[in-house]
Amino acid sequence: MNKSIFKLGFITFNEEMKCAEDFMGLGTIHYIPFYPEKDRESFIECFNEILDQGYDILELHTTSWKSLLVEELAKERGIKRVIVHAHAASINLGINDVGRIGYQEALDLHNRIRNDLSENIATDFWACSKKASQWLFGDKIPESKIEIINNPINVEEFGYSGKKRELLRKEKKVENMFVLGFVGRLEKVKNAEYAIKIAKKLHAIYPKIVLYIIGEGTQREELVEKYRPLIDKQIISFEGYKKNVCDYYHIFDVLLVPSYSEGLPIALIEAQATGLKCLCSEGVPEEVDISGNVTRLSLYNESKWVNEIQKLLAGYNRTDMKDKIIKAGLDMESQVNRIERLYLEETDNQYNRTSV
Repeated sequence: MNKSIFKLGFITFNEEMKCAEDFMGLGTIHYIPFYPEKDRESFIECFNEILDQGYDILELHTTSWKSLLVEELAKERGIKRVIVHAHAASINLGINDVGRIGYQEALDLHNRIRNDLSENIATDFWACSKKASQWLFGDKIPESKIEIINNPINVEEFGYSGKKRELLRKEKKVENMFVLGFVGRLEKVKNAEYAIKIAKKLHAIYPKIVLYIIGEGTQREELVEKYRPLIDKQIISFEGYKKNVCDYYHIFDVLLVPSYSEGLPIALIEAQATGLKCLCSEGVPEEVDISGNVTRLSLYNESKWVNEIQKLLAGYNRTDMKDKIIKAGLDMESQVNRIERLYLEETDNQYNRTSV
C-alpha cells in the first residue's frame, strides 16, 4: 500500500504470530492480551488506548460472530469507516479458542448475533467470497452493500518453472515419487486427516507416493501420534510452517484441499498459479477454479479422490498460469489498488489516512 497516504496498524490476540516479522516496517503491531468475554473492562481500556492513536479506518477480519463490542466501541469513538470483512464459511476454532469456547456454543452465539444484525453496525461490509458473505451476514445485510474482495497473491512469487521443480524434487529426493500436498492450518475445519487417509489408500495401490503436510495447528500433535507408522514408513511428512510454500507447490504433483468449509482458500489460488492440479472438497466455493485445474469432490467418497489422483499418476502438462490469475483479478497489485480506492472513497481528504 501507499505509505505516503496510509499509516497501518495491526491488532491481534495471538502473541505467537509466526508472520509478525512480515509486518515490521509496515506499521505498528498491537497485542491485546484480554478477550472481552473474560475481562471486558480491561479489553475496552486496551482497545481504546489503541484508538487514541488516531485511526480513521477500522477493518475487522472476521470468521464468525462472537460479539459486537468492537463495532460499538468504534462507533462511540467516531471512527470514520468501520469495515467488517468476512473470511470464512463456518465456525473456525483455532489455538486461541482452546479451553475458551466449544464448537456448538460458538455456532449458537454466531447464529444469535447474525440474526440480530443491522446495517448500522458498520459503514462497510466486505467478504472474500459469496459463500463467506452469506455465512457472516446472512440476509440481514443487502447484497448491494457487500463488496466481494478477492484474496490476492503475488503472482511473480508464484510463477512456475520446470527447471526449478526438477532441482527442488532432487533436493528432497523425490524425483521418482508422486507427491501429494496439503497446505493449511492443522485445525479441524481444514480436515488434514482426510488427506492422510487418501494417501494411505493410494499407497496401497501405488507405493511410490508421499504426502507433504505444510502447516501448524492444534491438531498436529494428535495427528503425528495417530499416524506415526505412516511417518516412519515415509508415506507422510509433517513439514511444519513454511515461508517458501511456492517451492512446495513446485514439488507437489497434486494439492489436496479437503476442508469442511472455506471462504476462499489462498493456497488454491497460489497452487493454480504454478499450474498444479488440485482436488478440493465441495466445502470450497466453486468460484475458486480459475484455471480449469480444480476438481471439487464429495468428502463422502474417498475412493473418488483416489481415482482422480490415479488419473494423474502418469503425469500431465504443467504450465505457468500467472496470466489467468491476473485476468481473474486475484493478483496483489490490482486488489491493493482497489482496496486503496475503497478506503479513500468516503474518508475525509483533508487528513492523513490511518487504518488498522
